[in-house]
Amino acid sequence: MPCSIIMKGITVMSKSTKGETVYLSEGESLALTVSVATVVATEAKAKANCEDVCKVAIPKLHSAGIVIGRRNKNNPAKNCMYATAFCDSLLAEGLAAKTINNYLTTFKHAVATGIVPKDWHKQRKGKAKRTEKEFSAMLASIAMFDDGVPFAELLTWMELAYEDAQYDSLLLAFDDYLAMHGERK
Repeated sequence: MPCSIIMKGITVMSKSTKGETVYLSEGESLALTVSVATVVATEAKAKANCEDVCKVAIPKLHSAGIVIGRRNKNNPAKNCMYATAFCDSLLAEGLAAKTINNYLTTFKHAVATGIVPKDWHKQRKGKAKRTEKEFSAMLASIAMFDDGVPFAELLTWMELAYEDAQYDSLLLAFDDYLAMHGERK
């Protein structure tokens, strides 16, 4: 918990952090506060500028049929000029190689779909949640596998097992079906 200590007419803020006490004068505290505010404002302006540029450029690239390829470190002759230009621009701004590759992936997807990304940091958040539409499309492809015979057999087996009171729920029947086929422990 921060506390103010007045020493010889100077207010000093102190707080114990990991066993270390940090002392800041009022001027230093204000300077740090202003520096954080400045960086936050710069980031907000940069984000707005990024959105303004991207909402024009990405749909144009998509409409023009531009395909963003790959960068090939081992064989520069196979480099995509668009990917190279994108990555070189980020490298010139001092970004790390892994960050650049993540941004390139997001950029490639954006140009391929024509949809401006709301977040350029998708890789940080792990796997994106699937939407209902994606799940239903995946389920439809499973249902059509091998003319739908295995899927129909699964549903019939689950229905009979549930009606015979072998399972308390269809979910338990499904879990058991997967376990019988070595897909669950």
